[in-house]
Amino acid sequence: MIIEALHGKLKLVPAINKQELLFYIIQNFPNSLIKINTIANAHYCGTAVNIGNTKDDGYMLIVQLTNDRGDVNGNILQIAVNKIESIELLDTKNSLAILSLGKTLSNNTYEASGKLEVLRIFEKFETEILASCSVNVGTPQMVLPSNEFALGRILKLTPLVQNTIINLLKAHDACESWRKNYTAIFFEEHETLEVKGINGAITILFPFSVIDAPEIDSNQLTTMLMAVL
Repeated sequence: MIIEALHGKLKLVPAINKQELLFYIIQNFPNSLIKINTIANAHYCGTAVNIGNTKDDGYMLIVQLTNDRGDVNGNILQIAVNKIESIELLDTKNSLAILSLGKTLSNNTYEASGKLEVLRIFEKFETEILASCSVNVGTPQMVLPSNEFALGRILKLTPLVQNTIINLLKAHDACESWRKNYTAIFFEEHETLEVKGINGAITILFPFSVIDAPEIDSNQLTTMLMAVL
């Protein structure tokens, strides 16, 4: 099953030329082990250090060579990129992230967004619930990430939380309990979904900014909210 899932994700990986791939590895995964196979049938293992363009030989790659165990052996390889037959990624845990050049390969897609857009949807969150249920839950407060696609995910998740709360507050007892006990709401980054009600505030913990994580399950969130009301 794992192999099938990986195969399915690899189908989404765009074709990448060698220069682009090497630039990305050097910038984002400088310690990732690679194996260079040349057109002369030579093989070298190491970490890519730099890639530059020369007038006579085109792009040149510099590799810090390692032995079979991945230990640096002190040798440096300089090779023209056009002499490289193939590049093997030896750090399997990073392979998909490297090949995709950081693009999301999950079924969830998010538009690049800004912090102002998220703050506006937070304000709308408060006004929509107040208009629908006559309960002032407050404007969500959260430490926002800088990644534009993570912000896009938060922008998409916020109305899901809002609608879940509106449906919950349609029950009279839930409305009265929320008014009596809570005046603020927080969104907090966490590995899994949790809900806490402490010191007059409800905190919803969730991987809000993890773009390849599943989205919020409304039924699960409803059950957790009911437990603190």
